Amino acid sequence: MKDLQLHLEGDRFRAGETIIASVHWSLERPPAACLLNLLWYTSGVGEEAVGIVERHCFDHLESQGRRRCRFTAPKHPPSFSGRLVSLQWAVEALLQPVGGVARCDVIIAPERQAVDLHRRF
Repeated sequence: MKDLQLHLEGDRFRAGETIIASVHWSLERPPAACLLNLLWYTSGVGEEAVGIVERHCFDHLESQGRRRCRFTAPKHPPSFSGRLVSLQWAVEALLQPVGGVARCDVIIAPERQAVDLHRRF
């Protein structure tokens, strides 16, 4: 059995606010490590890009466990949606080497709303 769950306290944040993430796993064997990443990624026309801005690594784990961590929402870049490209933020949990992945999207922007470039131009 392979189970990985990721939960966040909220999904919209301003720069400087704390993002609290909880990860829970239940596996047949202990994973070597659990990585929790705060990252941004683009989607749309052209090449997609990804940037990890903060990482927490937990090791010496048992086959079942739970960890909690905090990230600080960065100032830039804000979440935005445009005609050609959008930028989104996410918290991602990865179990190594078993390869389990869980992701929760979040919005990080001045008004806790993704900037809508369709309306601005």
